[in-house]
Amino acid sequence: MPRYASSLSLLFGVVFCVLLERIATRPIEFAKVITARNFRTGEIYVLNTTEIREPEAVGRVRLLVNRLKTPDGKGVEIDVFHVRIRWTEPDHWNDNFKDTHRSYEVLCEIEDEDSGETRNILQLRVSDGFNGYDERFRFPVDQNIQLRCQVRPRNSEDLAAEWTSSKAVKLYELKPFNPM
Repeated sequence: MPRYASSLSLLFGVVFCVLLERIATRPIEFAKVITARNFRTGEIYVLNTTEIREPEAVGRVRLLVNRLKTPDGKGVEIDVFHVRIRWTEPDHWNDNFKDTHRSYEVLCEIEDEDSGETRNILQLRVSDGFNGYDERFRFPVDQNIQLRCQVRPRNSEDLAAEWTSSKAVKLYELKPFNPM
C-alpha cells in the first residue's frame, strides 16, 4: 500500500472522529423543527413547536354549488342549492401537538347585490377530523344573490387564526341541473 494512502485514511479517520464528537456533544432540541433552508445563504428557518400561539390560516377554501330541480310533496318543481365547502388544513396548529380540541369555524353568508344587505346562513364549529361540509338550501332565484364562505381553524388552546374566504358564487347565474 502506498504511503500517501495510509496518511489519507488517517486524515479521513481524524476528520470523521471530530465530526462525530461535535455531533454527539451538541444537545438535541426536540422542540425545534427545521421548516426551511435558504440554499443561497444557508440560513435555516426553525419553528419552535413548544411555543403556543394562533394556528396558521387555512390554505384554501373551495365553494361548490349545484342548482337542482326537485319535486316537492305536491309535485311542483322547486330549486334546491347543494352547497359543498372544502378546505385544506393549516400547516402548523401551534398548540404543542395537543390535538384534543382542535376545530374549524365555518361561516357562510348571502349578499343581495341590489341592496348590499348580507345575512349569515351557516355558522358552526366542526371537528378537525373534517375538511368539508355539505348542506342543501332553498334561495329565491329571482333575486341577485351571491354566496361566500369563510373558514378558520381553532387550536386546542382555543386560539383562532385569520379567516380564509372562498370566492363568491353568484346563485342567479347557475343553470338548473336536471339528471333526467
